[in-house]
Amino acid sequence: MSRIESMEKTQHSLNDYREKHPDMAAVALLSRSVVVARETLVGTASKIQALETERETHRIRKKELEEILHTETRTLARLEQVVKLVKNWLDQYGKMDAWERDLSQKKIQRVEMNHVAAQIRDKEK
Repeated sequence: MSRIESMEKTQHSLNDYREKHPDMAAVALLSRSVVVARETLVGTASKIQALETERETHRIRKKELEEILHTETRTLARLEQVVKLVKNWLDQYGKMDAWERDLSQKKIQRVEMNHVAAQIRDKEK
């Protein structure tokens, strides 16, 4: 038998012996390691669940805020249009009082001129 075959046979025999007669200290240590690993796994899974819940909450809040932003953006656009319209009205009609006074003055002047013209025609007759 070759040396490798001999080593493999020895390893196999050693594995068989360990299965039949385990080292109790190693088994106890391994058992504690399994318990710690399980607790760590449960803790990690709990943290992951909490983070996923928080992420979902943030996603919902983000969607709500985006909807508010969209609504406020539309409102702002409408208000900007109203401001533009009011500015145009003010540009066009803001001096309305002055125009009305000027029109009244012109009406008065026309009446006065018509009166003078009538007097002149009466004198000419």
